[in-house]
Amino acid sequence: MATAGVYNGTNLRVYVGGNVIGHATSCTMSLSMEIRETLDKDSVSGYAGGEAGQRSGSLSFEGLASEDVSLNAATVESIADLLTQFSSDTAFAWKFTSDTTGDIEVTGNGLISDISVSAAVEENATLSGTITMIGAPTFGTVSA
Repeated sequence: MATAGVYNGTNLRVYVGGNVIGHATSCTMSLSMEIRETLDKDSVSGYAGGEAGQRSGSLSFEGLASEDVSLNAATVESIADLLTQFSSDTAFAWKFTSDTTGDIEVTGNGLISDISVSAAVEENATLSGTITMIGAPTFGTVSA
């Protein structure tokens, strides 16, 4: 069962098609909603009203660029896997979770909308990308 308190960011991971992105150093989930303004000539307060509009979301990730397909006895997504997924033009299942029983787990479908590799002299090559959500995400909790 999850303990009360603040999430340890190290534990939150992004999965692509069932496998965690290998050598990740950070990840972010962003959800947004457009607000439709409902100001009209009968509004007397001088402030616009609003209604819920279109929603969208994305997941971004950063990490070390690696060809590893296995880490700590787990299958992981390598740079080659992510580039292949990007080129496939096919939506895939994703998951954003800590894998800790009782913690929140968000799942859905998406497409890799951008991916970058950066390679400075005498530095580790890095990978970053964005998964754009296709359809509504599902919010749940990690079960045992």
